[in-house]
Amino acid sequence: MEESSAPFEYAWSIAKTLNVVKNDFIPTEGYRSVHESASKARSKKFQNVALYHAFKEIKSDNKDLDEPQQRIVEKYLLEGKLSGVDLTGNRKNHFMEASKQLNENRVKFRKNVEMMTKRFRQLLIDPKYIGDMPTHMLKNLSKDKYDLFFVNLCELIIFYFYIVCCIFPEVVNIFALVRSQPTKGPWLITLTNPVYKNFLEYCPERALRWNTWVAYNSRASGHSDKDYSNSVNIENIRMQR
Repeated sequence: MEESSAPFEYAWSIAKTLNVVKNDFIPTEGYRSVHESASKARSKKFQNVALYHAFKEIKSDNKDLDEPQQRIVEKYLLEGKLSGVDLTGNRKNHFMEASKQLNENRVKFRKNVEMMTKRFRQLLIDPKYIGDMPTHMLKNLSKDKYDLFFVNLCELIIFYFYIVCCIFPEVVNIFALVRSQPTKGPWLITLTNPVYKNFLEYCPERALRWNTWVAYNSRASGHSDKDYSNSVNIENIRMQR
């Protein structure tokens, strides 16, 4: 069983690592879209009642098992216990209800953080605030700026844009030129990675770094929009755990 799941575990561990250390390679949106499915698939084997009791029998007579095999048995028993496999009756129902509420509060928590992350926008025009940021990093800032000021605008006036481009095809070339010159600015600073990390690393202006850092670390807190505060969600998660 462990051998059959090893390729999946190996591939998923690489994906998780890349999402943390090289966010531009695996975008957060794409990673999160499959994260829950991958987590559920991984936990299925630990929630199997028959498998859990089989490992309990193995543990009762494990003298023939070597150390790695004993660790696998302990792992399955621990994960099964944490998943509520050995519970019955009212205790099982209470566990399932608490798990459901816990998952709902986790989802609310994540959505509030995502909403406050998307709200922060800081437009920079002066190149001195960019410092020595490499061109390939500036493309991320320039791309966000392009998406905000051009793509959204085109969605609102797509019909007129189409007519203009048909009559004046050089407009398309102008848009392409703007996108292909990330060193010219302006640049849009957001709280999404890798933009956030790159900006804190290369921006020479302390006040701008501080403002961005505070915005990032106060997302969905009591110091931001009360409608998206996670104070209640955090307390509920703490109690349900």
